Amino acid sequence: MHRMIAVLLIGIGAFVVPTPLLAADADDPVHDELRRFRDRLVQAIVNDDIATQVELSHPDIVTMWQDGRVAAGHDGLAEFLEELGKGADRGFLGYTQEPTPATLTAVHEGRFGFVHGTSISQYELYGMQFELPNYWTATLLREDGQWRLIGYHVSGNIADNPFLDAAKQSVYFVGGIAGMGGLIVGSLLGRMRPRRGQDAGAA
Repeated sequence: MHRMIAVLLIGIGAFVVPTPLLAADADDPVHDELRRFRDRLVQAIVNDDIATQVELSHPDIVTMWQDGRVAAGHDGLAEFLEELGKGADRGFLGYTQEPTPATLTAVHEGRFGFVHGTSISQYELYGMQFELPNYWTATLLREDGQWRLIGYHVSGNIADNPFLDAAKQSVYFVGGIAGMGGLIVGSLLGRMRPRRGQDAGAA
């Protein structure tokens, strides 16, 4: 179960970047840099390219996932991604909505960037396919002319998500089976009681 949760937590898909200055700032060259960064990162996620995901992350990166797990630094992030598995092992089928920023990335002092947005990942686990909406924030740092992801947090809607739906269905299914089993046992006991009475009378 822990592995399944961690898998979904792949929201790793959410490292995107573009922000909240003025509309005119959308044409600023810095946002072209950020868009290229986003495209490389999304492609690396889709291709299970852990090396590139780590390359695009700052050595001091800190990431937090939906299950509360924290992966810090290049080694911690790489270990986390390796645990998720690759290809069919991690169940990730791609995006029905790629990581999409809600605004332009807010760029401060030309080297700090902050952005938030959403993504929808598609998974196949235990023979079931489902979509997982993610809500994320990303912090970026520009050093030596290169943008790197230094902070990332992803979460989901705890009141409405595929896990909750599956849990509800499981409860209903188990409850239905238990109820049916109770009826069958009750019926058998009901049939046995008269026979016992008859046997006692005959004796």
